[in-house]
Amino acid sequence: MKKLSLGPMCKKGRRRTPWGRRPFRRFLFYLMALLLFCTNPATADTYPNKISLAISGGASMGAYEAGLIWGLIEVIRQVEGTGDWSLGGELRPIEITSIAGTSAGGINTLLAALTWSVNPENAGGFTNRIDDNIFRDVWLTPDVNRLLPPDADSPLYEPGDALLSRKDLIAVAREVSKKWSRPGSLRPELRISMGLTVTRVRPESFSVSGVEVQNQREYIPFEMRTQANGTAKFFFNPDDYSSLADPAMILMPWPADGTPFSVSTQQVIDTLMTTSAFPAGFGRKRLQYCRLKTHPADKDSAAMTAMEAAGPQQSEPVCPAGYELAEAEFADGGLFDNLPIGLARLLSESSKRHKKNPLPVNYIYLDPNRQRYENLVPEVKRACEGENPPEACREMTFDIASELTVLGGALGTARKYELFRELTGDNWRLNLSQLSREMAGNIDANKQNVKCDSALPYFDRQLGCSDRLRYASGLLELTQSYRLTPIQAPLSVQALKKARITTTCQPPST
Repeated sequence: MKKLSLGPMCKKGRRRTPWGRRPFRRFLFYLMALLLFCTNPATADTYPNKISLAISGGASMGAYEAGLIWGLIEVIRQVEGTGDWSLGGELRPIEITSIAGTSAGGINTLLAALTWSVNPENAGGFTNRIDDNIFRDVWLTPDVNRLLPPDADSPLYEPGDALLSRKDLIAVAREVSKKWSRPGSLRPELRISMGLTVTRVRPESFSVSGVEVQNQREYIPFEMRTQANGTAKFFFNPDDYSSLADPAMILMPWPADGTPFSVSTQQVIDTLMTTSAFPAGFGRKRLQYCRLKTHPADKDSAAMTAMEAAGPQQSEPVCPAGYELAEAEFADGGLFDNLPIGLARLLSESSKRHKKNPLPVNYIYLDPNRQRYENLVPEVKRACEGENPPEACREMTFDIASELTVLGGALGTARKYELFRELTGDNWRLNLSQLSREMAGNIDANKQNVKCDSALPYFDRQLGCSDRLRYASGLLELTQSYRLTPIQAPLSVQALKKARITTTCQPPST
């Protein structure tokens, strides 16, 4: 069954599949084992269906994203509350494990987490209707005349603003913070991991295995934890993500007299303003932060080092063990990672809370640049673009325009390089149901006479091996979404029981 998605990528863990010398038999063994595990009522029934969101940057397209995200989350919540689904059976509860975003998508990241967590209005939640919700509050409040004041000395400009004023954005952010601080607004006991990418204005130098490297792309993670009284608080304890020791990860410090690992409301707002600090538009931000103790001293942290040498101060912020306090200037996170699917994956799969759940995560990414219909561009035939270009076309020019073409292409590629590196890595190649369909296609294409009746004996009729693989992969996907999985022909309940794929069945309700 297809998952609801806008560009989905679903994967099964990070483990390689050890097929060995007999890949086909081993593949069937792992497929059977996972089917057995996923439908075992003593274990798998308690696991939720996990979803992770990645939201791209897009400047003013953030308003488009906002409406799409609101509708998506509303549909997911309605699906979660549906007891009788189209195929019958009983769906697993749905859990959003992580949300990652950048630039305008970073602002929508927090709004998405709040929209997922909000109580119904009749239970004390804030208004969350299609014509009145926090997405509309944030994206429709700023006025163009206030965003771009007519006078350079306008009182609308805040300290640190550039061409555009943040005054309305900061005001509406504070109004939203009042909503998450009001008792009863949110469903209690939820935890959502969030990550926002930022770009260091000056590259940071450090050593990796004795090699000096530089980095500008960094990210700030934090968790939104809804409390028993229906409010939200923000934390991030790196011990809860023990496999996430990343020099590119920077954390927010907390006051010496504050709650350990807490992230204040002001820090959350500052982080949102930082990830969306588009160069020349919104002014860059200077942040105090915590970084892994693997960096040599640099100019950005020299002032912090001098303060530490003078002795601890009462108001000095505190960092987690293994981290040190630093300070630097940051700008828009979309400059080097405009669609942080990799960050969403890291937060979902490195969390200790989620590692005990073997079900795969369903990744949904939102990219305003991806369109259903391509824009029709008139074809312009140039001699130099033909199959046999004239010799003159091979002559290279070296003027300012031609050289800037290289830089322009490099800047555009840099924004999506992290996406390219993520999607071409091994993390997205371990989808067992997809692999089974590919193997079925290979069997058909090569017209192989492969026998797998004994390995996949789940059917009420004779089927070829490729068909058995396709139906088995479909059943596997159903078990990942359903606690009580609907069984339809040609699958046989008796055969599934005999193979101990399932132990308990009940007739469909009428």
